[in-house]
Amino acid sequence: MADVIPLQGAVVEFSDGAATPNYTPVTGAESITWGDGEVSDIDTSTLESDAMEYSPGIPDFGSASLNFKRRNPNDPGQAAMAASMGDPLLRDLRITFSTGDVCTQKVYVKSMPYDGTMNNILTGSANLKVSGEPKWTTTP
Repeated sequence: MADVIPLQGAVVEFSDGAATPNYTPVTGAESITWGDGEVSDIDTSTLESDAMEYSPGIPDFGSASLNFKRRNPNDPGQAAMAASMGDPLLRDLRITFSTGDVCTQKVYVKSMPYDGTMNNILTGSANLKVSGEPKWTTTP
């Protein structure tokens, strides 16, 4: 994995959820946020405890979001994401960086709101729930 991974030039793709997935590029994004998860707490306190006692549970990798500078319902990738809301299939969100590093995570789309202001373009986001652990790989 590269020491520094620039976001500029990254390709974001969304899968169809098939066992051998087909990917559709998602364009118009200006930023990506993910990795906000945390490990759950398991209460191990007993009647003999002097204070609350805990053990770490399993990680919850939280959520991810794409923030669109150009929210376009006609973009094939954005349209595929919007159409998948409510579908029980998990999809892959794959981000391929210019360094060759790839992050793939299983997600489902929770919402895709639009935002617009006077004298500006239509913006928005895709809010995703991450299922399982994101996988990082480097392609040769």
